[in-house]
Amino acid sequence: MAYTLEQLNAAPANEAARMLTGLYEHSDWIAEQALDGDAGGVILRRVVDGSGRSRAFINGHAATLAQLREWHRQSLTS
Repeated sequence: MAYTLEQLNAAPANEAARMLTGLYEHSDWIAEQALDGDAGGVILRRVVDGSGRSRAFINGHAATLAQLREWHRQSLTS
C-alpha cells in the first residue's frame, strides 16, 4: 500500500515503522531510528566544518556514531 508523507508523519512512531516495513533494505531499522527518507535508498552525509569538526546524517537526520555503526553492521549482514 502507498502512503503519503503526511500519513507517515502523522502516525505514531511504531505505526510509521509498521507502514515502512519491507519497503527497502534496512527500512525496519531506519523507521525504528526515525531516520526515514526516500523509499529505495539511504543517504549518508558527513559535514566537516572549517575547524575539522564533523557531523553525520542519515537521510537528512543528525546521526550518532553508534547509529552509523549499527547501520553499517546491518548493511554488511544483509
